[in-house]
Amino acid sequence: MGIFNKILISHIFVSHYSYDDLQKYVIFIFIENIILYYGGIFHEQRYSKMV
Repeated sequence: MGIFNKILISHIFVSHYSYDDLQKYVIFIFIENIILYYGGIFHEQRYSKMV
């Protein structure tokens, strides 16, 4: 789990699942997954060049 997820989960529990926080949580997961996805592609390209 990413740092964003940990921060947001603890924040959501404190705020008793307010709608705004749930929206933020979903948006952050979406952004984090995109970053991880593109980061993975970038890493694979670098690795294949090394080999």
